[in-house]
Amino acid sequence: MVSLMDAECETVRKKRRTNCASPSPDVLTTAQQRRTDRHRKQKLLSTLSDSGFEEDLISSPARTEVSEEPESAAGQPSTWYLQYGDVGFRIQREKEAQFHLCRSLARQPQLTAEARCKLVSWLIPVHKHFRLSFECCCLAVNIMDRFLASTPVAADCFQLLGVTALLLASKQVEVCSPQISHLLSLCCDAFTKEQLCNLECLILLRLNFRLAAPTLAFFLDYYSNCIEAG
Repeated sequence: MVSLMDAECETVRKKRRTNCASPSPDVLTTAQQRRTDRHRKQKLLSTLSDSGFEEDLISSPARTEVSEEPESAAGQPSTWYLQYGDVGFRIQREKEAQFHLCRSLARQPQLTAEARCKLVSWLIPVHKHFRLSFECCCLAVNIMDRFLASTPVAADCFQLLGVTALLLASKQVEVCSPQISHLLSLCCDAFTKEQLCNLECLILLRLNFRLAAPTLAFFLDYYSNCIEAG
């Protein structure tokens, strides 16, 4: 009896060793499937990040520095100026009358010129914090002023208008725009993401999606190149 039981135990142990040494096809298939799924997920995340949809996937936006043209030598005008300077200047001057308004606060009973000055002064270090261009900052102020000329804004929503205009400007001229959560954190989280997105849509509707306004940055660059060209 003891010998029979020992024989059965030995048989069971051999089966276990065999199963451990040679996994079943189902186990192999499951492991391969997991590796395939993991590879697909990594590829999907990479694709979304490259497409600009990284806001909810990573903690901070990737910083990409793109050089559109080689830097000109000191004292020499830029390549764009030599090729398109005068034509671009005429086009921007013609557009300037359509995009620049003189009395942006005329319809704002709750806002003053001092409040606007404070908001613009606050946006300057904010755009530097996110490493945005000077053109982006100028365009944000232009978007904000044009919206103020068409729509009354409450005083407690003025800061929200500033960061929303900066977000729209960054989407227009930058490679990467700041994350909404980072912009709201600079406002001490006084506003929600839904409020910012709703205001963003309202601004686009009020401006009829016309965001490509000529800014101070262009004219400064143009006149600087004129001086360098002699």
